[in-house]
Amino acid sequence: MFCNIEDEICRLGSERLTRVFRDTLACTQEIQLEIVSSTGVGDPKAESHPAATVGLPWRKPIIQIADSLQDNERTEAIAHEIGHLLLVYRFGLGLVGRRMPHPCDMEEICYYLLGMGQHWDYLLGQVINTSHHVILLDYLWEEYGIGSNFHLHLLHRHFEELAREAYEDRESLFAQGLITFEYQKLGGDVGEIAPLAGKCSASPALEDGAKGDNINKIPYREATPFRARGFTSPREEIRQSYLAAQSHFDRYHSKTIPSPSAYQKDILSFLEDLGYPKEGFVFFQARTRRGGQDARTKSPGPKSVHPSERKGEEMELSLSLVG
Repeated sequence: MFCNIEDEICRLGSERLTRVFRDTLACTQEIQLEIVSSTGVGDPKAESHPAATVGLPWRKPIIQIADSLQDNERTEAIAHEIGHLLLVYRFGLGLVGRRMPHPCDMEEICYYLLGMGQHWDYLLGQVINTSHHVILLDYLWEEYGIGSNFHLHLLHRHFEELAREAYEDRESLFAQGLITFEYQKLGGDVGEIAPLAGKCSASPALEDGAKGDNINKIPYREATPFRARGFTSPREEIRQSYLAAQSHFDRYHSKTIPSPSAYQKDILSFLEDLGYPKEGFVFFQARTRRGGQDARTKSPGPKSVHPSERKGEEMELSLSLVG
């Protein structure tokens, strides 16, 4: 069910949400809000991933929010999704997908077709989610006084679920490495991965222990360390992705938002570190939709939905509440 986003923000009564919404309207003139059933936010496990945004490359973003959210959760989820829009449209931190092959280059065509069965939407979606999230939570707090308790709670729960996920393909494992990096960057305990190269630098809002509503109630402070739940011997692909993310995204935070060119260089270098040719990817600008591009980004707040959970669904770029 679509509803007027301005009316919904007014109903929620948050002046801070109103401010970030108005700032975002200066960058894109159209933002729609869709209230969907708790199983309709692009993921059958929508209880863990209750918000997403689609339509970003064409400047027609639609924020999707699960109908099961309470007003305080809905306020934070909408602010989180709007924050993603700011990073895309104001700061130029756009979305990445696979480059379409040249129609006359058989080598490119064969390479592209051979990769069509790989889970690119999961990996490329998580690249954008993670690179955004390590900036976004601090930015929302410092610029608008908006906390991220809900996002942190969902991220904590999602990270626990990784120990029970048995993906074997490289792209899914690389995505899990990104989630692991994000989890530690925002204050979690990643067990045996971090000692491999030292811990990431803390998110600015997490230094000094408690700063802002989102940090006072951070779930990781009292949570059982994740290593106690069976993630003590991660696959090498997870370690590789974690270390590559640490190398390229560890400096990201609200005070050092990268330029669009630096951001694109970091992402391409990250993908190259994983063994992919950087020439095989392209960044999407806000323009008329083109068919055939298979990337997706989501957020806790973009998880990128695993392809096995979206049978028959058209792949498209999106951002969501959980990464």
